[in-house]
Amino acid sequence: MSKKVIITADFHRGVPGRDGDINYACRVVREYAKAANIDVVMVLGDLFHNRENLAINVLQQAVDFHEEAAQKYDQRWITFPGNHDMFLRHSWQINSLAPMRKYLTYIEDVKLITIEDKRFWVLPFITFEKSYMRVLRRLEDRYEDGDVLLTHIGVRGASLNTCFLLKDWSIVNFEQSRFKKIYTGHFHSKQQLGDGVEQPAVFYPGSLIPFKFDEGDVAHGFYVYDLDTGTHKFVNLWKAGEKFFPDEKAPPQFHTFLDENLSDKTAVECKGNIIRVALQRQYTQEEKRKVKDQLIELGATSVRWWDMTQRLEKKPKEVLTTIQPHRNLFKSWVDVDKKGIHGLDLAILDKAHDDVVHEGDELYAVEESEV
Repeated sequence: MSKKVIITADFHRGVPGRDGDINYACRVVREYAKAANIDVVMVLGDLFHNRENLAINVLQQAVDFHEEAAQKYDQRWITFPGNHDMFLRHSWQINSLAPMRKYLTYIEDVKLITIEDKRFWVLPFITFEKSYMRVLRRLEDRYEDGDVLLTHIGVRGASLNTCFLLKDWSIVNFEQSRFKKIYTGHFHSKQQLGDGVEQPAVFYPGSLIPFKFDEGDVAHGFYVYDLDTGTHKFVNLWKAGEKFFPDEKAPPQFHTFLDENLSDKTAVECKGNIIRVALQRQYTQEEKRKVKDQLIELGATSVRWWDMTQRLEKKPKEVLTTIQPHRNLFKSWVDVDKKGIHGLDLAILDKAHDDVVHEGDELYAVEESEV
């Protein structure tokens, strides 16, 4: 067995119109693994996109790919539920991964797996963050030095995409965690939180390919993790694709260009890609046609427009450094329904409400896991 594994995430098979691009990306991973003599690939959730139903052709494409990976390539692909794989918000039991059991290693619970004496804890997606943190604390009670966490979650301070910073919205964080390295799916932009020295390091490999402009202009690919050193390197999907499939069309990158920089753009940036032009002034249809022709000539497959003039004219609003918490809906109801609460002890009412909420949260915790 190789001393390296591949860590990737967020394939989202079934995104409309992207079946070919997604399968191309998966094939690049498979060919890279073969060339590097790597026989284990770990997918950190969201193998599929639509949590409510799967098109037959999407399922068949996944079955064909993983059957070939197992039988022809002798590779072991491991995955677990991400939020898009789960039919129920509070359970892993009904999900889109179950039909794939025959063709890949499907982990449907919190579990410890060992690869070449390296311990990896798997923690699938949990909708309710308080429940997630409770399960995490229980995992940490069984932590051993060098253990790595594989999960699927939004972490406080991470970027959902290139345009939105979570800031303090999520309560999930690993700042005080015993795990020194965490690899997680869920957000599609490759990124790292924490330096791994003073704070644990959290790594998002990002989605294999971008699905929209908010996920563009950044590298997409996968990690190659060294089991001996505990380090990894990032492999750019397009560069690897050029090596293994030089005659095939690669998935497009999504680039946004400022209109003032268009004269500097080259075929390297445009060829095969979808381009959005950020317009900082009003353009006539003829001017737009010329810009589009220029970019198409450089190889762009599509050109779209982003009108920035209205944004620039508006007076910028004060930006909050901390996203405000959701309103307390129960308190709002109490404040409005004076007739309904007449004669009730508000202290007892609040206590009963808190008890019900707490009990509900507990039901969503993973009580039957191996932790």
